[in-house]
Amino acid sequence: MGRARQLTEFEKGQIKILRDHGHNWNQIGREIGRDGETCKRYYMDPKNYGINYKTGRPSSLSKRSKMLISREASNKMTSSTVIVEKLNLQVSPRTVRRVLNSSPHLKYAKMTRKPILTKLHKERRLAWAREKVVFGKNWETTIFSDEKKFNLDGPDGFAYYWHDLRKEKRIFSTRGGGGGSVMIWAGFSSTGRTSIAFCQPKMNSIDYQNLMADHLLPLWLHPDQNHTTFQQDNAPIHKSKSTLEWFDQNAIVVMDWPACSPDLNPIENVWGILARRVYAEGKHFGSLQELKLTIIREWEALPQDLLKKLVNSMPKRVGDVIFHHGRHLDN
Repeated sequence: MGRARQLTEFEKGQIKILRDHGHNWNQIGREIGRDGETCKRYYMDPKNYGINYKTGRPSSLSKRSKMLISREASNKMTSSTVIVEKLNLQVSPRTVRRVLNSSPHLKYAKMTRKPILTKLHKERRLAWAREKVVFGKNWETTIFSDEKKFNLDGPDGFAYYWHDLRKEKRIFSTRGGGGGSVMIWAGFSSTGRTSIAFCQPKMNSIDYQNLMADHLLPLWLHPDQNHTTFQQDNAPIHKSKSTLEWFDQNAIVVMDWPACSPDLNPIENVWGILARRVYAEGKHFGSLQELKLTIIREWEALPQDLLKKLVNSMPKRVGDVIFHHGRHLDN
């Protein structure tokens, strides 16, 4: 059997961060699209990872069978059990998963939903990144913010499939309803975080300003904090004349932010981590109040060191935007 695809440096870094923050091997494997045992083997002995491969018994699958397995999984939401049944294979689903994990062309990937970037969007993202190359230590005093919806019956968008690296990524649209949901707003920096704000899905400018007064100002004005910049996206209520006047009146410096750029905001990573904690072990909620209490508890339990590491990733994100000429980042 050929060697499995080696972990990339980025995947190795993900494994270390996720393990250091309490994720088990199966969770880590699902998150980065690799086998949990592979993640464990690297973490426990990183110096010898990829060196001591042992030869095993001959493969029970022919070269043609392996090709058919890869073809059947290519860019499809299909399980190893279904592949075994469809191809009438005399092997276990676990064997099929090993074949897929060893393929240089396949990666178990989460479908992503991203805004379309026009040529103008890319140009403006690139210009923003070039300007922010010298932002330096200012990232540490920036508060990043965003809204996020949480459903009673689980998170939107956690769909995985076998992505063929030779093909375009599959995209899915988020579902509505979810049995009931809550919308939250929050912000964080390398040194602190706001409280969770539960808000209406459709706010006007005054609603947003009241939310800022109740949840942003306490962090901004905290005597032990030293924040200099506030980040928000370009939603109309965020950029309205009255909202910008409110920021000026409260001496809050708002960062210019390129349109269609959630991938640049580290709070998107926080939402993913928070969702995994809220819905741990497939948890569903019977009431909105139960969901709200869980969101608050897990938000407050997030390690500040983790939030700081995400803020510290901003120089790399800026560099990646420049390297990719303004295109989407795969983070």
